[in-house]
Amino acid sequence: MPPNAHSISVAANTIHRAVLHTDPLAALSASRWSLEGTSDFWAFVLQIATVAITLGVFVEVVATILEIIEDRAEGKKLPLHAILTLLGGGVVAIALGFEFWAEFKTASIETDLRKNNAAAQGELDKRARDATAEAVAIANKFGGLQNFVAHKEGEMDSAFSSFKTFAEQQQTRTTNAINGLNTKQAKLQTALSSVDASAGKAASAADTAGKTSASMTDTLNSERQMQGQMRAIITHRVLTPEQAAGLVEKLKPFAKTPFDLFLMQDPDAMNFEFQLADVLQKAGWDWKPAPALGALVFTPPGKPQIGMQTLSGCSIEIAESSRSTLTAPVLALLNGILGTGIPCRASANKDADMKSEFDKKWVHIFVGIRD
Repeated sequence: MPPNAHSISVAANTIHRAVLHTDPLAALSASRWSLEGTSDFWAFVLQIATVAITLGVFVEVVATILEIIEDRAEGKKLPLHAILTLLGGGVVAIALGFEFWAEFKTASIETDLRKNNAAAQGELDKRARDATAEAVAIANKFGGLQNFVAHKEGEMDSAFSSFKTFAEQQQTRTTNAINGLNTKQAKLQTALSSVDASAGKAASAADTAGKTSASMTDTLNSERQMQGQMRAIITHRVLTPEQAAGLVEKLKPFAKTPFDLFLMQDPDAMNFEFQLADVLQKAGWDWKPAPALGALVFTPPGKPQIGMQTLSGCSIEIAESSRSTLTAPVLALLNGILGTGIPCRASANKDADMKSEFDKKWVHIFVGIRD
């Protein structure tokens, strides 16, 4: 069953306060910017150090070259260590040049990565806020539905209570009329037995019989009126052709929605469920065979199997895991049925609470005897 309005309001307010007053992304962003600034500073220091080392090596190589030139000018033989020093200095100078270039490219790539991370973080933050707003909207929507259904149930309870009082009054009147009829019939028999003795008594008996006949007519009329009211209640769950056509139009936008049917072996329930099945098929919904939960199943000619259960009222159920895909078609069906004046209810149940035989991606429709 959907949560009550109070629970939904509390959940919505909690989500709203969490969005307004707690923003861990802002704290993480500030920390990231601080770390990025520190990283940039030390990267710059490393580049300066690399340039300084390069200049030092260059100076050392130049000094070695000058030393070799002076030795050659004095006619001295070129020492091996001078050659090795010159070669080593050249290799170090080249390596430092590549190192400086690599540090420069690394800094550029890291800058691009930071931009991408910032863009990704912004997109995630936007999606989170959109999801929160959608959750609050859905919660408020289902809270309004619960209030509407509860209001309708209250109206039905009030109507039933009024009819019960009326029926009790009619029963009392009928009992009183029958008792009066029995009394008057006894008087009539007494009068008839003494008809030979007194013509006056015969006339009185005839008058009594006429009054009794009028009372019987009133009683029969009262019973016919009560039967008519009871017949109207018994045949209440019937869709007129206009109501059925209107319901088909409301459900067509959700064509191909899978559903199965369960009913109780009751003429009124079977007639109403067959009307619903016809409406759903005309709207393009996909009728699936219901699982056999017990020994009894029912398969109409040329139609999928219908599950047989002990039920009361009209209800529509879906699994919580399919709420995002089945909420819209279920609301259209529920509002359409309620719009015809027939009571019905809907709920999204936890997957673990549903019977294992039920498909979690289908709409399950139950019709039993009137509540």
